Amino acid sequence: MRNRIVFLCSIFLLGVFARVAALPHDSAPRPGSDEDEYEAYAWNLAQGRGYRGPSPAYHDREHLTSWRMPGPSLMFAVVYKFVGRNPAAAAYTNIFISAATCIPLFFIGCALYGEIAGRISSFVYALWPNAMFLSTHLLSEPLYVFLLTLYVAQTFALARKPGVGNIAVNGLLLGALMYARPHVFLLPFLFIWIVLVFWPHWRTMLACLSVFVVAALMLTPWVVRNYRVHGVFVPFTTQAGSALVDANNRIVATQPEYYGFALSWERSIPEYKDLYSSVTNEVQLSALGITLYKQWMRQHPDKWWYLTESKFRRFWTPFLQQRNKFNRLVMLFSWGPVLILFPIPFLASFWSGLRNHDPHVMVHFAILSTLANSLFFGGIARYRFPIEGFCIVFAAGAALWLWNKLQPALPGLTPKATAICEQDKRIHEPVNPAT
Repeated sequence: MRNRIVFLCSIFLLGVFARVAALPHDSAPRPGSDEDEYEAYAWNLAQGRGYRGPSPAYHDREHLTSWRMPGPSLMFAVVYKFVGRNPAAAAYTNIFISAATCIPLFFIGCALYGEIAGRISSFVYALWPNAMFLSTHLLSEPLYVFLLTLYVAQTFALARKPGVGNIAVNGLLLGALMYARPHVFLLPFLFIWIVLVFWPHWRTMLACLSVFVVAALMLTPWVVRNYRVHGVFVPFTTQAGSALVDANNRIVATQPEYYGFALSWERSIPEYKDLYSSVTNEVQLSALGITLYKQWMRQHPDKWWYLTESKFRRFWTPFLQQRNKFNRLVMLFSWGPVLILFPIPFLASFWSGLRNHDPHVMVHFAILSTLANSLFFGGIARYRFPIEGFCIVFAAGAALWLWNKLQPALPGLTPKATAICEQDKRIHEPVNPAT
């Protein structure tokens, strides 16, 4: 236990130092960027002016908004309350949270492939370039990825002991996760996971389904606030319509430079420009986007496969489409090896997990739900980032397996190395929820 604590503290500090080293000299958000929106919301919250700020539906920055979930901005607002409007100080909260993600990732690695895999996974993530880069900006990814990783790790505890305490914690974490980013695609996979793991223990299964109730209760203040602001039911954000039409339209379906991507501004589509000129609020903006998305998809079924295939390939590719050669090489030599190693253990353990009612398939479900999200909204590397830590775990398991198989043929390896790898093999034991 002491060795674990020392290791995890060391990994956390390594992650913090690596991210601080990557912190840009100028932390001020670029006007019009996602950072700019999160930062403006945070400053208004810190001043007691409510959740208001920039939104594509308005020309000013003073309207109450539901364009983004409030979790990240609430976190930044707490920092602003103490230190004033200081984006660099707010960025440090992302740095610490991103580094802390190594800890639940370690326990996920241990659960799947043993102690060594957990240590490898957390070490790699502490120095993971994508995590380092995104943690130094005022974005939602660090908080969301930490909560998603923690949530997946907590489902293992729920499977071992499905009592009131673990059910409540799971529901609260699920609600917090939705406050960071509305990952609704995770919800049906969570339902399947509960049925899979606790079947045929009906009472336990029904009790665990109450995590949805706990999460809904946690989101109730946000839903009520949105109704008071907009006069309609808005469970998450008003961004869905814009995101759908940005990723599914004539331009992305016909122009090669947008292969697998999404537009950043739906009003740049010539045939939609006049329609959007009549929009006066966020609810209308979202409703118009959903209508145009449905209309375009019905009229162009011949483009469905192209859109799905292009987003799928863009989601997984290690080849960045940008001018910066250094960034392209970093992505290639970091994500590339993981992409090669993780698919086989992912698929093999997924099939065995389904047959054995293994609770660890929640890791697989987190990956699949994130992929499903990108097949609708675009396959950029930023949308893949939340599950890269899980892929690193599978890659670590594959690397350990290869090491164990190849070491008799490699000179200079001691019997101790063999013993370590043998000790690290995972023993699959389905969890009995009745115990």
